Amino acid sequence: MKLNFVLALCLIVAGAVTLTAAGSTIGVAIANGKFFLDRSPVVGNANVFDGSVIDTGRAMADLSLNNGVKMRLGTESRGRIFSNQLVLEKGSGQISGFPSLW
Repeated sequence: MKLNFVLALCLIVAGAVTLTAAGSTIGVAIANGKFFLDRSPVVGNANVFDGSVIDTGRAMADLSLNNGVKMRLGTESRGRIFSNQLVLEKGSGQISGFPSLW
């Protein structure tokens, strides 16, 4: 019984550390079809974290960041998403809704 309690406690602590290390979301990615987020397949939508890599394949992806910036990645495109920039590694993309700098 005591071993089960210790094991359960270890799992809870490990889960809390993992969630804290993951950071908070910077926005959401939405596509009509399958795309890849950090090499994991996604259908529909997914939360985006600072430094996430989105690979669109055959579906365009729309990104809405928490700071108001909107991004669109074209088909067969790949980009690394940060809260303040998009590093386009392949394909095409658009950015709109820049926050005011003044």
